[in-house]
Amino acid sequence: MVILYILLFIVCLSVLIMIHEAGHLAAAKIFRVYCFDYSIGFGPAFLHVKRKGGETYFSLRAIPFGGFVSMYGEGQKDEIPEGVGDIPVERSLNRIKKWKRAIILAAGVIMNSVLALVLFFISACLPQQHLYLRYVDVASGSKAEAAGIVDRHNDNPTYIHFYDALEGSEENRDALIRDQLKENHYVLSFDSVVTFTDSTTKPLIVLLDVNDINFKHHDYDDYLVYYTNNNDTLETKITSETANVESVTINIHDAVLKQNDKGKYYWDEGTETFSMNLGIVEGKFESTGLTISLFTDQNSFIEAVKQTFVSFGESSTLIVRALGNLFIGRGWDQVGGIVAIYSTSTSLLSNYNVAYFIQMWGIISVNLAIFNLLPFPGLDGWQLVVLLVEAIAHKEIPQKVKAIISIVGVAILVIFMLLILIKDVIGLF
Repeated sequence: MVILYILLFIVCLSVLIMIHEAGHLAAAKIFRVYCFDYSIGFGPAFLHVKRKGGETYFSLRAIPFGGFVSMYGEGQKDEIPEGVGDIPVERSLNRIKKWKRAIILAAGVIMNSVLALVLFFISACLPQQHLYLRYVDVASGSKAEAAGIVDRHNDNPTYIHFYDALEGSEENRDALIRDQLKENHYVLSFDSVVTFTDSTTKPLIVLLDVNDINFKHHDYDDYLVYYTNNNDTLETKITSETANVESVTINIHDAVLKQNDKGKYYWDEGTETFSMNLGIVEGKFESTGLTISLFTDQNSFIEAVKQTFVSFGESSTLIVRALGNLFIGRGWDQVGGIVAIYSTSTSLLSNYNVAYFIQMWGIISVNLAIFNLLPFPGLDGWQLVVLLVEAIAHKEIPQKVKAIISIVGVAILVIFMLLILIKDVIGLF
């Protein structure tokens, strides 16, 4: 499976690069710029072919994480590779109008944006799966069923109540522990109890940690976290391996969906309390028999189109915001490279449905488009800035100066990518 995941990752990444470079190639062909090579990857080429009567080679290279289109007039002015023959000078990139050059330079970003929209649409058309934390499925013969929780899955479902300490206080005591919680922890109970082997007891706060929850593994018991409760404050984490722990008693309250005077729906604590005593079996607390409910639905065509543009807008906004934060020194711990993308994409494919996997590659395509628009040497955005400056100044920047800046920029990008790669590898371990 690891080999298959790696191959799938390389294929998906190569498609993004191929589409990007195909944008540059297609635009160049439209404006009759001579293209020597359409290449996927860097380094030595193990495939280098050209159709009969064609003028552009298609190359696959050893390092698959990148690509380029080599055009006449790019780099050293009007330089022609040995063996190509004579090319009319008007087919040079440097000899066409600047607005045409701008379209050629921007075509890769445009194609990545189009690809992202296609991927978002495909994802939105596939069955949509959702985990509802409050909606519980109850196993037959389980502790939860014995406590009185009934699985009424269709017409009158059973919900459980959370004290949403991270989303705003529903009760004053929430505020006492809010700052102690990590993201995506929900307070399930303030009034549970741990019993030790000497028959002494202590109050517990029970949390639901959903940081790593997924569609294929969503039993409540795997995500419950227990802390001794001292004046509604997290004290000591309790596990089944903790010395002298005999059992925990969980009190779960039902929840009711209500509507306030402004028409907004909210969850409120109901009237039922369900108590379950969990002993220790084989080094683990017994199962409650509660499972977070997984729902599947399907968008209509109109809903899928709407969701496509919502996803595109949201992902673009998040990426621009993240890049902005980097410039003020925030969010560097969230930056990831090839290894992080591989890890996240394979995790989505393993733990969720394919719609999430396709959506993620749509987000990566948006990321690639926006990143390439940055005005940094070696990126499309930099060449567009140079073109704009030359158009305003009515004078071309010396080719030697542009070449030196580009080399330095590419070197910085390569060093940056290597540092991110090292960070990602260290993060795996």
